Amino acid sequence: MLKEIIDMSELLVVALTLYGESGNQPFAGKYLVAETIANRAAQEKTTCKDACLRPKQYSCWNGLKNQKRMIALTTQYSVTGSEAWRDCIGLARMICASYTPTSPVTHYYAPRLCKKPAWAKKMKLMASVEDHRFYAKKEKK
Repeated sequence: MLKEIIDMSELLVVALTLYGESGNQPFAGKYLVAETIANRAAQEKTTCKDACLRPKQYSCWNGLKNQKRMIALTTQYSVTGSEAWRDCIGLARMICASYTPTSPVTHYYAPRLCKKPAWAKKMKLMASVEDHRFYAKKEKK
C-alpha cells in the first residue's frame, strides 16, 4: 500500500472508495456500497478506512496502478467538483460517524464486468441497482 494512501484521512479513503466503486451509479447504488463498507467495518470491528483498504475487498484499491489512479483523483476538479463526488463525500461523512447500517449488505459485484462470483451463490441477493448486485449472508433456518 502506498504511503500517500496510508496517510489519508478515513473520510477521504471512504469517499474515494465510494467514487471508485460506484461513482457512475445513481445515489441508491452509492448508498448501498456505503452500506457494505459500514457493515464490513462493524463485523470486523475496525474502521471504515481499514475495511476499504483490506486487500482484495474493493477493487478500486487492488494493485499499484489502481492505487495511483485513486490518489490522482483527489487533484482532478472534474471529479472533486462533480455531483457524484459530493454524494460520495456526504455518504462517507455519514458512515464515518457513529452510523448504524440500515441493510445487511456486505458484498456486491457488477455483472457487466465479471461473471457471478462463487461467493454470490452462497449469499442472498438483496438489491439490484443499475449494474450492481448487492448481497447479504443467508439467514440460518
